[in-house]
Amino acid sequence: MELRLSQTSELSGKGVDTTAINTYEQRIVNLQKEQEFIRSNRHHVYEYDKDKREFFDMEPEFQEKKKDISRRLAEQRDKYVQRALKLKNNINETKIELDDKNNEKKTIVHDSEELRKFKEDIYFCPPESATLEERPTKDSSGNIIKM
Repeated sequence: MELRLSQTSELSGKGVDTTAINTYEQRIVNLQKEQEFIRSNRHHVYEYDKDKREFFDMEPEFQEKKKDISRRLAEQRDKYVQRALKLKNNINETKIELDDKNNEKKTIVHDSEELRKFKEDIYFCPPESATLEERPTKDSSGNIIKM
């Protein structure tokens, strides 16, 4: 520091503008601090550049992939809804068929019971009129018996 003061006083005695020298020296010190800051944070810049290449620069591609995946998801949802609707319709049709078959079965069981009662009743069906051969009719046996 003492050397600095003697240098400044000697130069100012010779007519040199020492304020400009001090300004430049201060500027050099500030630039050295900035240079050290840059050196100490250089790795952050490298990491940013890497992240920029891997993420920010790839954003259009990511957006395109997202649109494609969203489109495919919507297609899958539509297929699911269509299949579910088709299966529900099949279930309803099967239930209707099952109800029809159950009603037919009830009718057959009822008619068989009526026929059995008719055959066992000697006043309605004499044994000599009972036959084993099948005869075509338009009505069910239960309806014929009720007539």
